[in-house]
Amino acid sequence: MLGRCSQVPAQLVYLMDVPSRSISIGKQPIRLFHANLHEMLGARQTSGLVLQALRHLGSDNVDAAVVNRLRVVLSDSDKLQLRTYATFVPGWMADTITRINARTVEPRPEI
Repeated sequence: MLGRCSQVPAQLVYLMDVPSRSISIGKQPIRLFHANLHEMLGARQTSGLVLQALRHLGSDNVDAAVVNRLRVVLSDSDKLQLRTYATFVPGWMADTITRINARTVEPRPEI
C-alpha cells in the first residue's frame, strides 16, 4: 500500500493494550505486543499505518524519497488525519508529517 514491500509476514503481530504474549491458533503463531495508546494512533486507518511505518523506519531512515512517496500515495484526507496526530507523536515524526503535507517536492540528495 505504501510502496515499500509486498512481502507477507511469516508471523502475525498485533499491538494491543494487554500484556505482551504469544498465542497459536492451529499452526499459526500470533504475537500480541503491549503498546501505549499513543502508539496505536490511527488504528485501522491508512494514517495509522503510516505512523507505524515511520516509527519502524526511525528518524535516520526517513529521507526525501520516503517523504515524496508518501506525499504522492496518501490522499488529502489521510494527510489531514496525519496532521491531527502531529501533536501526539515525537518531534521528528511531527516534522516528517509537516514535510509530507508540504506543497513542494523535496530534492533527493546526490550520491
